[in-house]
Amino acid sequence: MEIIGKPRQLIPRWHTSRKLSVLHFPPSKKISESPKVDGDQFSSFRMKITIEEWKANKNYSSAVELVSKSFLLEYEDSNVIEARRYLEDNLEIRPSSIKSLIQSSARPAGKSNLYPTSKNDIYKIIRDIKLSLKDHPKDPLAWNDIAFYYASLGNNEKADKCLNIAYVSSKKNPIVARAYSRFIIHQGDPEKALDILSRSGDIKANPLLASANLAIRSIYNIGKIDRKSVLELIRKYESSPEWISELAASMATISCQHGSIKEAVKLIEKSLASPTENTIAQISWLRHKKYIEIEDAYMPEITSLESTVIKLYEAGDYSGFKDSLLELHNFQPFSERPIIDAGYISLVVLEDPGEAIRIYERNQHITQKSFMARNNYVVALLEDNRIIEAADQFKDLHGLIKNKSDLAVFRATSAMQLYKIGRHEEGRVIYESVAEYFQSENDLIHLGRLYYYFSLQEKNVDFDKSKYLLGEANRILRKIDDTKELIEKISLRLAELQ
Repeated sequence: MEIIGKPRQLIPRWHTSRKLSVLHFPPSKKISESPKVDGDQFSSFRMKITIEEWKANKNYSSAVELVSKSFLLEYEDSNVIEARRYLEDNLEIRPSSIKSLIQSSARPAGKSNLYPTSKNDIYKIIRDIKLSLKDHPKDPLAWNDIAFYYASLGNNEKADKCLNIAYVSSKKNPIVARAYSRFIIHQGDPEKALDILSRSGDIKANPLLASANLAIRSIYNIGKIDRKSVLELIRKYESSPEWISELAASMATISCQHGSIKEAVKLIEKSLASPTENTIAQISWLRHKKYIEIEDAYMPEITSLESTVIKLYEAGDYSGFKDSLLELHNFQPFSERPIIDAGYISLVVLEDPGEAIRIYERNQHITQKSFMARNNYVVALLEDNRIIEAADQFKDLHGLIKNKSDLAVFRATSAMQLYKIGRHEEGRVIYESVAEYFQSENDLIHLGRLYYYFSLQEKNVDFDKSKYLLGEANRILRKIDDTKELIEKISLRLAELQ
């Protein structure tokens, strides 16, 4: 499972300006006063400089810069109030991204945390933002918003151009930098993501930049982590816990992985003082992985879709798990993991290849670019006996192969196709060859899944071999965490064969 099984860190969420405040800074135990920071840290946010620029030249651009920076720091003084009033004048002609900064009523709630998935709805939003940008071409939040929607359509080239404009026009804005770094992560270039963050301010002084930098370095094993500076930054911001929530949770995860449980517990306490949605998801993942134990009574009331996904998986509610994965995708519509897992659960556990096909066809922006999503789509077509349609997909699937593991999976899927058209001997040879490869790589998760599918194909060809392969799949998968959904399915099949 992509969401449950793979390592997790607090890679920054990416949100549009209308949803940013409630999703990244939810109203929970927040301290109302501004952070207690020294002069160097203020410089990292350019707060003093921004105030001076506003005083010297009171125009739309300087007002936007000051109000957005004050939002980031929850800083308030007479200059900020004056700039906000300046923007409130002629409010009806201001772009929506600016309205969301100065109108608390713009904050969404409940289901509105999800983003539209209909192409018509998304294109309408893009048109509206374009109209706004004609009048306000220097609005970095609007450029961020339009990039988000382009990315949700799979148009990464346009998304990159728009994010670059937002970044260049507001390079010292950590929110823009975090969004851009998240996008670049999805393009497979974590080094560039780190460079974007480092060019946006002092990583050692800005907790928003520091948390993103730490998470990316940790998950991709890039460079040495400066634990001392991270812990010092967390201490400096203890009086304003909302600013260090993700940083503390990220550092806690590293501490857990290194066996420093006492340190991790202290950091988790700090992270939960005023957590973001992403923090709650991380703590839920740590609990699921048995790194820590926290009773529900001590968890904040803030909800996280990803936490719900984990709970439903643990409860064995796989239908609800699938539905929540689809909601999670609507929450971050450029992310492929929820779609891959939702299709997999529909196909393997719920035994509904038709639903898997619908999921992948509704999300072509993922299926067309992700090898695993496209492979699962082909398997679903084969399971649904749509053999010709599946055959038409193999050329494109082959073009998405990035490594030897992908190639082995591709070969296993081609073996399944051979069984479907009656060429059992050829399919068996390929399956056995791929099994040898996974064994040599000690890739138990792929080996277990391969034996399971190999068993299904042999069911009507060689009953004894099918039963043996099913037993091997069961033996192998029981050695691995987060495979219970398949183990349960195998156990049922084995019981039927007795």
